[in-house]
Amino acid sequence: MFDVLGANTVVVRTAGEPGALATAVRDAVRSLDKNLAIYEVQTMAQRQDAFIAARRFNLLLLGGFAIAAAVLASAGVYSVVAYIMSQRKQEIGIGSRLAQGK
Repeated sequence: MFDVLGANTVVVRTAGEPGALATAVRDAVRSLDKNLAIYEVQTMAQRQDAFIAARRFNLLLLGGFAIAAAVLASAGVYSVVAYIMSQRKQEIGIGSRLAQGK
């Protein structure tokens, strides 16, 4: 979970590959205090991905339900129109015969 960087957090900016610098940072921290526990070494991109993962899942879930609702609504409208047209099919046929004078 992305949290506010606390007092026991080390942030390093690098121009190169961040993952390759992790060992050097661990060694530097251990040289300061050998009793410190070093855990959760992550890049900022990994922290951001973890932060927005739940929101991304909720967005995809909501989008899936919205698409399902649109499909069901369009199927319902089509069914109602098809039913009404099947009920009036004979009326339309009689009306066209009257218009033609037969």
